[in-house]
Amino acid sequence: MKTMPLVLLPLLIASTAEAAGWKPTLSADKKCAAQVPGDWGVAVTGVGMQMPAGRSYVRVSLESGSMADEKGLMTSMYKITKTMADTATRYWVETGSSAGGMRHWTVAVPGNGGTCVAEMGFDEKLSEADAKTIATSVKKQ
Repeated sequence: MKTMPLVLLPLLIASTAEAAGWKPTLSADKKCAAQVPGDWGVAVTGVGMQMPAGRSYVRVSLESGSMADEKGLMTSMYKITKTMADTATRYWVETGSSAGGMRHWTVAVPGNGGTCVAEMGFDEKLSEADAKTIATSVKKQ
């Protein structure tokens, strides 16, 4: 019985973190997710979430390809300017330039039946720490 509180501690911490201002955004099929700040709403395009009164956004999707397929696609379509992670469980890159004050990150992780991919664009109104929190929260559901 004395070990029960230790088992529940991670659950309490996780629920406190979510209550502290972060909420999930899901892919259309609800198989992939990322956490975004609690004041973000549905993007004007109707896809993904975006910062109120700002240009920062995130879109999460389940792509049918493998991690290797997604990495190949990203490297063929975009100019990779920085690689934050390149492992079997997370591929995270910055693409393009920061023209117009926008930075663009793409994160891919293994999903159920494909690869979960999050595309992010953010400006100076979103701190880099918050952008990293979003990027590291990408996961399969």
